[in-house]
Amino acid sequence: MTTFWRLSVVVLLLFAAGCDFPFPKQDKPQLPKGLDAHTEKKGTAFHKPGYDDPFSATSGCSSGLCHQSNLKGGPAFIEGKDRIAPSCYQCHGENWNED
Repeated sequence: MTTFWRLSVVVLLLFAAGCDFPFPKQDKPQLPKGLDAHTEKKGTAFHKPGYDDPFSATSGCSSGLCHQSNLKGGPAFIEGKDRIAPSCYQCHGENWNED
């Protein structure tokens, strides 16, 4: 195997290593606090308790104030500030269907 192909495989494996890679991880002070606190760390992302059922009232993930009804994220008004909530599908793929 040539050096080029070996290097290509190594780079590909590094990019596949994680959702945040190759960008440096940072503290996330913009995460909601209080009742909407995202306290469950899964991999490199924080989730709210009940995240495994995003359409439930417990998690509230599909709220218009959070990741939106389709879980694709977008504008959110959290703690008096305009924010952009990320899409759940960025890391999870199409795992959920409300039906």
